[in-house]
Amino acid sequence: MKELSTEQLRNELALRGYQTANLWHMDEVLQNYKCTEGDALDVIQRALNHDGVREYIFDTIDEICWQEGIKQKEQ
Repeated sequence: MKELSTEQLRNELALRGYQTANLWHMDEVLQNYKCTEGDALDVIQRALNHDGVREYIFDTIDEICWQEGIKQKEQ
C-alpha cells in the first residue's frame, strides 16, 4: 500500500463509500502544539470521536435530509 499516493488511497476509500472531502492529518495539531506525532494523532482521534462532534454531525445529517425531503427509514 505504501506505493499508492495519498490521492489514490483517498479515491479508493471514496469508491468504498467513505466521505473523503475533509480528512484530518496530525499536522493540524503539530502546527500549533509542541507534541509527538503519536500525541497529535491521538488528539485528532479524540476530538473527532467526541460525543458533541458526533451528535452535531448526526443532527446536521437529519436537518439536511429533512430540507431535501429525504425520508427516514422505519425503525
